[in-house]
Amino acid sequence: MIISGAVMILTFIGVIICYRKHKKKKVAAALPGAIIMLLGLLVSSFMFLYQWGIIGSAPEQRFRNREMGYKELQGFYPAKYLAEKFPSYRALLIAPEGYEEDSYNKEIIEGIKKGFGDSIELAAIETIWAPGGDETKINAASFNTIIKANDDCNLIISMIGLPPDINRLVIWREKARNRPKLVAYNIDVKRLRKYIARKFITAAVLFRPDPEITDRMPHDPEDAFNQRYILVTPANIGSKAGLYPRLF
Repeated sequence: MIISGAVMILTFIGVIICYRKHKKKKVAAALPGAIIMLLGLLVSSFMFLYQWGIIGSAPEQRFRNREMGYKELQGFYPAKYLAEKFPSYRALLIAPEGYEEDSYNKEIIEGIKKGFGDSIELAAIETIWAPGGDETKINAASFNTIIKANDDCNLIISMIGLPPDINRLVIWREKARNRPKLVAYNIDVKRLRKYIARKFITAAVLFRPDPEITDRMPHDPEDAFNQRYILVTPANIGSKAGLYPRLF
């Protein structure tokens, strides 16, 4: 991909040089040279676009590019919302153990960083082993160990859901005004609906039960995010429950 891009740039420069020599200095060999360079430019341009999955018969690459884009948005859009609501906060991200080897999880985290921008500092990334991504297999004790070790963070984001014994989280000992904001991905919203409604959970990021599958991802981040995901907050939980009663 890098090679085809470099060839495309070099042949473009070659076309310009040959054309100028032919036009200004009437060099006979310059015109055929320009034609050859132009053909090289067309071929290298096609290869570049093909390798990026923009044209040609590379459906697997197009599919992967699109899905990686959605994964980045899964992190970016909620993080941008948080950055607007809670500027200058310090965030603790709890990720699944082994996330470094998972391209999708890495893309979500990159999206979170981009969404935070300069408004929120991602102060720490800690991991918890969650077998099969099942939040019923994790416990509050694991969360508490990490939270206590990062007690300078006032925003906690969990990519692995929330434990069944959520009532034992150490953050509930804090008064509401001092308590870290809690955000979680892929929670059982039926079980935790009251926690969102009462503002114990600041936001939850869920998969839509009826995602819109399209060939191309919309350019607008909000439109693209809404095709696949749901951002649930205390302010919109009533309307989201009306739209997706099976989830709530």
